[in-house]
Amino acid sequence: MATILIVEDDPLMNGFLCRAAEEAGRRVIPTANGREAVAAVGETDLDLIVLDLVMPEMDGLETLNLIREARGAFKILAISGGGRVGAEDYLRVARILGADRTMAKPFSAPDFIREVSELLAGPA
Repeated sequence: MATILIVEDDPLMNGFLCRAAEEAGRRVIPTANGREAVAAVGETDLDLIVLDLVMPEMDGLETLNLIREARGAFKILAISGGGRVGAEDYLRVARILGADRTMAKPFSAPDFIREVSELLAGPA
C-alpha cells in the first residue's frame, strides 16, 4: 500500500485530500504545515508527498527545498490555489524546484486520484 504525506494548512482541504486518498486505498499521513512535513519525511518511508504551496510558518516552496534535500524515493505533487500571485506562478516555481507534478486548486477528487495514481505508477 502506497504511503502519502498530505501537507495542507486548510483543515477542510486537508480532510478532502486525506479522504480521497484513503478511499482510493492509500495510507495517509496528514500534516498541517511545512515544519510537520519536514519532520515526517525523516520518520517514515513515503511514496508521495502532496504539498500545498501557500502556507503560514514555512511555505511550500521552502518545504519543497528541504524535503528534496532528504533525497527520498518519494514523488511530489504540488498544489496551489494562489496567494499574492496566481496559482500558476507558484506551480511553475515548484516544477523548477523539483515537484514531479502540479495541480491548481480547485480540483475534483477523481482528478486528484488520477494524478496520484499516475505518479505512483510511473518510474521512480
